[in-house]
Amino acid sequence: MTRSSGMENFLETLNRECERLLPFALAVGLLAWLPYVRLDSRLHPDLSVLTWLRFGLTALSLILIFARLFANFRYRALILGTVFLLFLEVAAGVIAGLTGADSVYLGGFALLLLIIPLAPLPAPVLYSTIGFSILGFGVSLAFRGLPELDLESAYSRNNFLMAVLLSAVFTYMIGGWRRRNWQRANDLQQARTDLQQLNDFSRRVSFSNRLPAIVDEVFRYVTERHGCDAAVIMFVDAQETVAVYSDLLPENLTREQVSAVRSFRTSLNSHRTLSRIYNERFPVTVTADVTNSDDALFGFGTFLCLPLIADNRVIGFLAVCDTRRPEGPSVTEINGLQMLCRQIAGAIYQHRLLHEARLAERQAHSERERAEELRQETEDIGALIKQINEQRSLSAIIRDLFTFLERRFRFSGLALLTVDDRQNRLRSAEVFGTHVPEAALQYARTLDVPLDATGGTLSRVFHRKRAIFFREKRTVVADTRATRAHRQDRALLEGLQAASFLMLPLVMREEPIGMLLMTDYSDRMHLSREDKSALERIGNQIAGAVHTALLLEELRTQQQNVKEARRQIEYMSLVARHISEASQLDEALSIVINHLSEAFGIQHFALYRLSPDRNWLELVRENLTANATPEEKVELYDLRIPAGPNASIQGAVCATRTARYFRRIRARNLKASAEQRFVELFGMHSLLMVPLVRGNETIGAIHFTNGPVAPLTLSRNQVEAVTRFCDYVAGSLHTFALLKEMESSRRRSENLRSDLIRLNNFARELNALNGYGEVVASIYDYARLSFKAKHIWLVMVDSGARRFRLELPTGDESPAVLGERPATIPLDKSAGLQFQVYRRRRLLHARKAARFSRFLSEIDRQLVETFDLEDLLYAPLVVQNRVVGMLGLSGLPVPISRSNQRIHLEAFSEQAASALDRTQLAARSAADRRRMAQVGEMAAGIVHDLKNPMTTIKAYAEMSDSDVGRERRRKYLETIGKEVDRLVDMSYDILEFAKGNYTLEFTSCELDRFVHDLLEPVQPDLEKHGIKVELSFDQQRPVFLDRARFRRAVSNLVSNAIDALTRVPRARRRLTLTARTADAWVELRCRDTGPGLPESVQQNLYEEFVTHGKEGGTGLGLSIAKSIVEAHRGFLSCESSSADGTEFLIRIPADLGTEDSPASKSDMERRARERRQRKDRRRAVATSTE
Repeated sequence: MTRSSGMENFLETLNRECERLLPFALAVGLLAWLPYVRLDSRLHPDLSVLTWLRFGLTALSLILIFARLFANFRYRALILGTVFLLFLEVAAGVIAGLTGADSVYLGGFALLLLIIPLAPLPAPVLYSTIGFSILGFGVSLAFRGLPELDLESAYSRNNFLMAVLLSAVFTYMIGGWRRRNWQRANDLQQARTDLQQLNDFSRRVSFSNRLPAIVDEVFRYVTERHGCDAAVIMFVDAQETVAVYSDLLPENLTREQVSAVRSFRTSLNSHRTLSRIYNERFPVTVTADVTNSDDALFGFGTFLCLPLIADNRVIGFLAVCDTRRPEGPSVTEINGLQMLCRQIAGAIYQHRLLHEARLAERQAHSERERAEELRQETEDIGALIKQINEQRSLSAIIRDLFTFLERRFRFSGLALLTVDDRQNRLRSAEVFGTHVPEAALQYARTLDVPLDATGGTLSRVFHRKRAIFFREKRTVVADTRATRAHRQDRALLEGLQAASFLMLPLVMREEPIGMLLMTDYSDRMHLSREDKSALERIGNQIAGAVHTALLLEELRTQQQNVKEARRQIEYMSLVARHISEASQLDEALSIVINHLSEAFGIQHFALYRLSPDRNWLELVRENLTANATPEEKVELYDLRIPAGPNASIQGAVCATRTARYFRRIRARNLKASAEQRFVELFGMHSLLMVPLVRGNETIGAIHFTNGPVAPLTLSRNQVEAVTRFCDYVAGSLHTFALLKEMESSRRRSENLRSDLIRLNNFARELNALNGYGEVVASIYDYARLSFKAKHIWLVMVDSGARRFRLELPTGDESPAVLGERPATIPLDKSAGLQFQVYRRRRLLHARKAARFSRFLSEIDRQLVETFDLEDLLYAPLVVQNRVVGMLGLSGLPVPISRSNQRIHLEAFSEQAASALDRTQLAARSAADRRRMAQVGEMAAGIVHDLKNPMTTIKAYAEMSDSDVGRERRRKYLETIGKEVDRLVDMSYDILEFAKGNYTLEFTSCELDRFVHDLLEPVQPDLEKHGIKVELSFDQQRPVFLDRARFRRAVSNLVSNAIDALTRVPRARRRLTLTARTADAWVELRCRDTGPGLPESVQQNLYEEFVTHGKEGGTGLGLSIAKSIVEAHRGFLSCESSSADGTEFLIRIPADLGTEDSPASKSDMERRARERRQRKDRRRAVATSTE
């Protein structure tokens, strides 16, 4: 239906509604305004036009009444209603306007405006009526003259405007509602027509008594009503097989296509499209370009396949297609076809029920025969249950059951699987069989399956409590999926070697207690559904007898275990006495391992003890490293395993005081990296971890293994016996371990003493040296002599340039051979190991440099490639919590451990750091002396710079004394103030440069407030030069810094930015200040859009007396700013271009000056010491005065 026809229908609907309302409206209009004529003459006697307008409405009503009675033309009511409404509203607007918007007339006009949305006229007519009435009101009001706007008239006009707005809104809402109702009525009428046609079709189908006649009616309906040229009806049989019953095909199909349609036959399980329709009961569109055979239907056209549902089940499918429309049917056609399927499904289902009734008669006879067989079977089962209940032995019960199953169901083997004490595994208890291979019997006797997801089919049958029968094992064996469950199933089938088998769970009181595994070794085995049900009934009835027999067996086993435990306790007491009589730890451990080797076949052990802080497990003794290299042995003793219950498996063993046995251990299954390395070093197959408990305190743990030679196989009882034995000997082993530790500590103390004496002599020699090169050479010599390293180098920290610098000893290859890159790298995260040592201030040793390749810096990579280094060790050189460099070592004969050698290296690093820092301080003192000489040379130039502002100040001061007027005197004083500021800035630059170093006073500061205070003095200059300032802060926590000096540094940057911005057009002048927190740093950026800095100036930007484009500058501002930032342990950088301007970046540590900061602690101690000295001096002065 087109838009124009829809509009005509809607207009006809409005015309009918208007025809019903027009007589009432004309009758009201005939008399409505006549009573107001007399009132108009009293209120406005000078406006006779009001009377004519009142009588005009009456006259118009009479004319329209006669036109309605005698005239007959299309949309008569709409035209007459439009004329009447238009005159009524326009006349009301003119009357209200001529009366000067009198509140009485204005209220009536507003009321008439609210009537407009109720008129059944098109929306454009209603909007035009509102517009013309408002226009008439405005014109007449302008003609009469606008009255004065008092409170009452303003209130009335507000009400009038609200009425106009409501009229427009209601017109829009009611018009939309009226059109939607009309559309809904049309849709209902169309649906009523479709339903009538479908009901006629249903009556024709119901009168048909043959299925072919019903199918012909269906094809005729889809062809005539929906325009389909192809239709196919398919039925689903009891085996869920789908086959074509009848078809209607177009003539242009080939013979192969017709044959493919009529021979179509498939299973619901193998055809995904039909299976989806069958399960979801929803139509699906299938295109001809489907490549998967499980989704394709007939190979041509776009078919809509619909389910035929009767008696709440799918009995078939109807597939329709219009080969002329590749896009398929529309939604409306799909809904119509669904209604068709619901109508015809019942008739088709009735014909199929008649056929099924005949089949049911034949099946009833078979059921009666089957009932007789079940009665006989029930008698046999009852005799079996009676015989089993008389037995008391589990073996006798299973033997009687196997005899019955062999005679009744032809099973060749039977195995009873029971649940262990922890309810987590199924283990074989009894096995019987005839004509069964010996290998299969042996496998069945050792069957042990976990009751979790890895247990495969046995675990699923046990938990679901439902039997399952495998007729052929080939389908399961051929499944090559690599999951542990599938591997378990394949191992079960290959181990049993059976052609078919049945898994039958034994359930008592809704809880499974075991499982019967019945096997057959002939290919003739077949179990019907009735046989399977009979076996399930047998399993449920014998479950109680089996459970009772299991309890009796368990009781006898427990009695035997008690006797065995008593014997083992006596033997362990004897062994414990022998251990207590030993003289040292190795002898005691030899007795322990000999006993465990004889009793359980354990060959190797590793004894761990808890560290004094109880955070780590440290290796004390082991017998695993007999064939290990010295490096592996040192690495093993260096491994520290975290003792937290969630940090490592051994920590959990110590925390829970429960042994852990790993029959098959893999390094990736362990939590801590130290545990993984322990297993990887010796290639262990299995591992037993036993806690050592003395009294009520865990003192360590002991590991048992057989190493890489053979796995350690222990039963649960054996694990418990080893645990009890370790409890007996824990105290003695701990005592011997303490004695051994005391002896080792004594030897380490003696070695450390000799090392420290030698280091003290070296320190005296080092302090006697003054040259930097001599100190470095002495450090290299001592390191080679004491630590026997093959390669030694220094990496110095250049805090000013924020870079690391490599220094190789004389005699080694120079840094030039390390590549084209310079032997310096930036001081940031890209520095790799150097940055970690710099940040943490701790020794770092990478034993395998190749494993740390992604953490290595450019220097480390070049060193490794040039000298073929296998390991890298860096020791930080720290002076007063400040890293001045680090010592690099490689090729150590023995790795640095936590023992004396590490302490020796750390002490040596402190002495070397002090000597290097002393020589660097001497070099800086010489630089300071040169700086003072430069200040003297600069004095002559400064005098000239100071003379100019002072001359200007004097001149303007003399002019201010004369009678020059208030405004000019203010300008003179402002100029004097600026010149004074120039003098102050120049004085500060000279003073800061002359000092060279600073004593910082840290205070808490919020950067946003700091920046606002900084910009306040220069705000007049910013406004004067038209500079736009942008601020951005995301830094929340306060920063600790020297507020006065840091303000001085940032003020220099802001002053330079303002000076640069005055040299660009005013539209480009923008200054941006940004503060944010990045990792452990606080960043402050100062960016301007000025002309940028030349490349020649950028190269010497921070040197003294370098200036560019600034009149009266000293050239010290950026040098002083850089020194202040570096005093805060930060750095200052610059990026500049002629296109983007200049940006300065200040980065300082976020924790600088806090209570946790080492620098802050030293500063606070120094300030406290100075305060005490000042207090002592004041007390001394007071005493001398008295």
